[in-house]
Amino acid sequence: MALAKRIADLSHSSSIGHKELLQAFAEHGPGAESATLAKFVQALGSTWDSWRRTSMAEKSIQAAKLRWNMECRRSTGFDSLRERLLEKETLVRMSNPELVNSYTNLRRMDLADEAEGVWSQVADRVTSGKLKRTEDLLSIWSAAPPECLAKID
Repeated sequence: MALAKRIADLSHSSSIGHKELLQAFAEHGPGAESATLAKFVQALGSTWDSWRRTSMAEKSIQAAKLRWNMECRRSTGFDSLRERLLEKETLVRMSNPELVNSYTNLRRMDLADEAEGVWSQVADRVTSGKLKRTEDLLSIWSAAPPECLAKID
């Protein structure tokens, strides 16, 4: 509950960045519910969107993307997020929309290792027929690399 409140508090700030958000996760994230984790990944995705917009003026968007990614990975909050998010129990407890949104946000932020960790649960739900809403399937299809799509056809 503390993490959800902190995310809400930080979301009201127009200058919220990924570092502040990850620090909040380091302080309040361990033990967070799966729904709160999904909201956190979405909020982190919003910081990526802001970062990308402000970095468009840079000579190389790839360099900006790499810097953002490295700053995230150096954070203890990111380590905690990764550990908690990739727990099988966490992924199983996520609703289909939470799981799909987490997966697509991770892919969009170029956090491929973490997205790959979520992929097994996504693929299991698709192949078992538990995940079949058209919007969810289109989101997955738009974010997943081709080699993953072949596994769920």
